[in-house]
Order: sequence, then C-alpha cells, then structure tokens
Amino acid sequence: MTTLSLKSNELLIYRSARSLALGGASVALPNEWDAPSSFATTNHHFAVQLGYHNQYTLSELSTYRLGVAYAFPFMETRFHLSRFGFQSYNETLISCNFSKRLFKNLSLGIRINYLSLYFPEATRVSILSPELALAYQQNEKWGITFHTHPPLAIFWKPEAYNYQIPTFYRLGMYGNISDITCIVLEISKKNDKSFHSGIGAEFHPLPSLPIRLGISLPPFIPSIGIGWEYQRIQLDASFAWHSTLGISSAIQFSYSL
Repeated sequence: MTTLSLKSNELLIYRSARSLALGGASVALPNEWDAPSSFATTNHHFAVQLGYHNQYTLSELSTYRLGVAYAFPFMETRFHLSRFGFQSYNETLISCNFSKRLFKNLSLGIRINYLSLYFPEATRVSILSPELALAYQQNEKWGITFHTHPPLAIFWKPEAYNYQIPTFYRLGMYGNISDITCIVLEISKKNDKSFHSGIGAEFHPLPSLPIRLGISLPPFIPSIGIGWEYQRIQLDASFAWHSTLGISSAIQFSYSL
C-alpha cells in the first residue's frame, strides 16, 4: 500500500490577496475571508469575491477562487469554490462556513471542506473534513483567534493508496494601534513540522486606500500589497518574494451589499 500525505494542499488554509500581503497573518482579522470565525463581525448582508493567486510565476501553480457570503439574523454563512493545478494534477475545493456570535465578544466558526484531488496514477481522491475556530474581540481594538483543522476526515479513494490529512493549528492576534494602523501576528503548526509565523501591518493613509506590509518565516518571505475601496467595491493586489523560488502574486475583487 502506498501512503501519500497531502502536504502539497494549501487550499485548506485560505490565502486571499489581503492575507498574502500580511505575511499570511490573517486568521484573527475581522471581516477577513481567510478565517472561519471572523465573518461573524462582517458589516454586510451579502458579498461576492473573485480571486486569483499565482505561485512563483508558474501558470501550473495558479488558484482561481469564488466566494459568496450571506448574513442571516441568527448566523453568517460563506461558500467557497476554488481550483488549483493543471491537467496532470489538480485540486478542487468546496467549502461551507458557518459562524455564530455566542456572546458579545466571542464567536464560533465551523467550516466543512470537500476536497477532490486528481492524480494521474490514482485517478481521483475525495476528502470530507471539518475546521473549527474560536474568536474573541475586545471593543474592536484587538482580538485573538484559535483555528484548527483536526485529523478527522472521510475518504473516497482507491484501495491501493492510503492518504493522510494534514493537521494544523493557527493562533492569531490583531490590534488597532491607531485610527489608521492595524498590526497582525500569527503562529501556526502543521503535523510534526516546526512552527511557522507571520507578522503584518495595514496602514490607511486614505480611508479608501489600505497599504499592507508583511513577513512570513521560515523561510523569510517579505510581502507587500495595496487595496482600493469605492462604495460597495473593493480591489486588492499583493506580492510575496521567495529568495529561491521567486514571486507569488494575488488579486481579488469584492462586491458587498
């Protein structure tokens, strides 16, 4: 029996253009599509997001993403559809997010992922797995979030292969140190690997013009990004640089009601 660990899959940890610019340190940010629990603080009843993420200027390492969010009076929901890869190997992810404010400062997020992977030698493998997140926010000035993908999954796969779902933990914090500046920090760990960290800052020299800087390590990867907000429309773009592999980029379009 052949054992394959799904270490190549990073779709379970969302990387929006805003997240990439902040060094990946986005799990605690309010109103961030990356975090299962953060949309409990969203200010919009309905939102749509289109995103594109390219790794190292290789077309084969591109991700296309569609997101839809809707806020019910009792719960907020989000739907994600994304596709990564090329003809010989690809990943399709469908996620449903449910978030509920338990108390004034505490919210719970649950995400259900359906992931379909195509290997030339193993045809197609399908995986159903959950994620959990708990977020605490204090007076919109600072917040902390714990996010985990437990080792729980249902597999549909060829009998000759044994697949392992990665387990990861993320702990993030954010703080508004002024009316125009927000600092974010995140520490994560996957399986038995060493800790990974990211730190970022978001500045608003103009109310509709956020500028973002970040660092992710190890390895050391600096990043930069910019956004533009106009009424119900928001555009974001970001770039990250790896000293060996090169540049990764992301762009996204959001529309909110």
